[in-house]
Amino acid sequence: MNVNHEIINSSNKENEPINECFDSSDEENDFHYTIITELEVYLERYALQEGFSFKKTRVEYYLHQKEMKGLTADQKKLHVKRRKYECTHSGNHVSKKIINLDNQRNRGSYQVNCPWHVNATKPKKENTIGITSVKLEHNHVMNPLIAEMAPKFRKFTSEMITDVEFYVKHSIFSTTQIYLLLRA
Repeated sequence: MNVNHEIINSSNKENEPINECFDSSDEENDFHYTIITELEVYLERYALQEGFSFKKTRVEYYLHQKEMKGLTADQKKLHVKRRKYECTHSGNHVSKKIINLDNQRNRGSYQVNCPWHVNATKPKKENTIGITSVKLEHNHVMNPLIAEMAPKFRKFTSEMITDVEFYVKHSIFSTTQIYLLLRA
C-alpha cells in the first residue's frame, strides 16, 4: 500500500511526517488545525499508515439543538466545540440477548477495549482546533490491509460511479448483476 507520509493542507506543517505530530506520550502537543475536517484528514492518513481505523464517538457544539436544526453537516462542523476519536476496537461488547448460553454459539467480538483515542477542542474565541489529549497504544494487532478491510476507507471510484449510472440509465443489468460486477 502506498501512503504518502506528509501532512496535506496544514498551515505551517506542510512537509513534516505524520508520526511527528503524535509522539508516544499522553501529554498535550502543539499541533493545531483551523477546521475539523483538516484534523480528520490528518487522522485518516495516520490511521492508514499505522493499520487501524477510528470512529467519531463524541461531539459537542456551541449551538443548542434548536439552533442546529436547519444546518447542513458542513455548517455543523464550523460550530464544533469538542470532538473525540476512538479506535474502532474500543469499548466492550455487552450482549443484550437473554437466551440459554448452551444454545448460543461462542463468537468473539470486534471490540477489545482498545485505549487509543484523540481528544480535540476548539475554544470559542480562538481560530484553531487543538489536540488536548492523545493515547496512542493499541491492544490488538494492526492490519496492514486496513484500506481494503475497513468500511470507512472503502469508497467507489469515479469510474465505478459512471459505470453504475450508465447501467442504471440504460437498463442493461439488474441491480443484482451490477452488485456482482462491482464486487469483482
